[in-house]
Amino acid sequence: MEQRIDIPQKVLMVATHFGLAHQLSAIKDRVAKDLKVRVILAVIVTDDSPQHVWYVPKADITFVPSEFTKARLIDYGNKSGLSPNNFEVVPYPLNPLLSKNLLKAQWVEKRNQLKGNTANAIHVSVPVSGAAVGTEYIKNLILNLHEKSDRFTFHIVSKLSLYTKTFLHNMSGYPYVRLKIALTDRETVNDYDDLFMNNNISLEITKPSEQAFKSLFSPHVLRRADYAFCQTRR
Repeated sequence: MEQRIDIPQKVLMVATHFGLAHQLSAIKDRVAKDLKVRVILAVIVTDDSPQHVWYVPKADITFVPSEFTKARLIDYGNKSGLSPNNFEVVPYPLNPLLSKNLLKAQWVEKRNQLKGNTANAIHVSVPVSGAAVGTEYIKNLILNLHEKSDRFTFHIVSKLSLYTKTFLHNMSGYPYVRLKIALTDRETVNDYDDLFMNNNISLEITKPSEQAFKSLFSPHVLRRADYAFCQTRR
């Protein structure tokens, strides 16, 4: 910013990860004083658990995905004696299909995908983050799941970038992997919507940081008792 010809009077910092949010919060006042600018810190909460770590005391505004998360974080801040925070609810953008009931045939087909005694293909969505987080993990998981059952069909949705190029090239050689590759963020979102419009997706593999809030299992250890859907009659 110091190298700009026109020095701004206001600087907006947007944090979509709590780690970065707390770091920015810690240096916010010093940056404002040293650069003689008004610093505005906006935090975008990206999980609806909610987690107390998303309460960033010096944030000017925090966007949360639900009234539930807003209430829980406000309650936590009050009980912990933290400085007040301005919370605004902005729900996650969801595909309109999620608000509609499945047709009977779709519901039956989705149920049969996850039964161990059918031959139905199991369609798995694999969205890849822009920073290509966890691609080696995703690759190992895909290969190990296919080794357990050839019923799996994986649909990878990704933006083509310097970070994803190698991973996408490697995965293109597997016949049970289908790629939807876009050049822009908007096209990537459209591809993700299109995937669910034209395929009956039953499972999704997300990046490890999201799975940390769920039940995370090693791609090398798929126990038959725990993952009945992997059983198949070859």
